[in-house]
Amino acid sequence: MALRRALKYSRWLLSPRKLALLLRVLGCATHARLVIRRMNFAAFMERWTRPLGRRRWDPEELAAATDLGLLAIRRRRCLMRSLVLYRLLRQAGCPSELVVGVRLDPKKGILAHAWLERDGQVIHPYGDSPELYTVNYRYP
Repeated sequence: MALRRALKYSRWLLSPRKLALLLRVLGCATHARLVIRRMNFAAFMERWTRPLGRRRWDPEELAAATDLGLLAIRRRRCLMRSLVLYRLLRQAGCPSELVVGVRLDPKKGILAHAWLERDGQVIHPYGDSPELYTVNYRYP
């Protein structure tokens, strides 16, 4: 689904505004990778969260740019996608919650998954269904 969404929006990269959005995604992902290793996750989230902004970005374009950017740097994991999209959605004035859940798989052991929610509803789904997981972290 993420690859399909990214390919759907690949043509709009010819637009300078949308290319700038993709570069912002890449910068955000790089920043997250550098900072997240240096502190515990709760402290990281406090630092990562910015006040709601007023940028004029379409949430669907943000999700597509995030998918495309993370695909380009081979960081398609749900946590990185959720962190980048969480920050960009806040900059666009769209509040959301970062949610992390776990489940026990008989063959693979403990699995974790991250996603975003707004008003209790999953937004911009990616990967496994969140209903399969028990929520163990929610921010804010």
